[in-house]
Amino acid sequence: MTARRLLRLALTACATLRVCAQVAAVTLPDTSLDRGTVAVLPIVVETAAAAGDTLDVRLVYSRAALAIGDLAAKFPNDARTIATTDETLPTGDGQYTVRLVCLRSVTRLELVARCTILWSGSSPARFSDVAIYRNSRPLAVRIDGGTIALDPALPLVVEPSNAIGPIAPHPIEGDRFRVTFWLAGSAEPTLLLYDPLGRELMQWTWGRLPAGPHTVELTLDRNATSAGMYHLCLRVNGHVLIAPCIIAK
Repeated sequence: MTARRLLRLALTACATLRVCAQVAAVTLPDTSLDRGTVAVLPIVVETAAAAGDTLDVRLVYSRAALAIGDLAAKFPNDARTIATTDETLPTGDGQYTVRLVCLRSVTRLELVARCTILWSGSSPARFSDVAIYRNSRPLAVRIDGGTIALDPALPLVVEPSNAIGPIAPHPIEGDRFRVTFWLAGSAEPTLLLYDPLGRELMQWTWGRLPAGPHTVELTLDRNATSAGMYHLCLRVNGHVLIAPCIIAK
């Protein structure tokens, strides 16, 4: 075999290796969980990284159906978390990003997401998009799984816990919107709206309501709000649950 042919084969092999190195396979949980479940969900990232490399893992998820408490490496000797963000997209979905720095060379990273399932049935908790960046460069991603839902054929049941969500329409564009909340027992709930600075803007109260799901229609004072991120809070029996919401122009 000539030296030129050997060189061509070597260059071809290197090119192939570089392309393969840019592909990451991500295994997400695909299971069925009851509303109200607090779960530790495994996320496996199959990609090679060297010690000192940074990996950004971004998950887009249904905020009305899923609350992510934190996302971190399962094995602290493999990687450590240096930054996390959790933003609300214009669609109302959440975008959770974790930045990890590798402490040693790895061929895969196992992450754990601590989540609470807020809603199920026709609005399943779902990771709808995944992106990975290694040293700020994007990797092509293959995804396996991603739905965390109660079978829509099953009836929703009331768990022994309070919950809030979803909000519809979302983002809120007019002066009326609906919110669903659950009561673990008979109670006198209060809904409060807070602006981005944490100031209380509005309050809605009812008399005693029975345990179970309740959907109410609320009216906004548009003179008191502008476009931005707000927080709708359910206060019941001394406990407060918070649902981020976007008010459009």
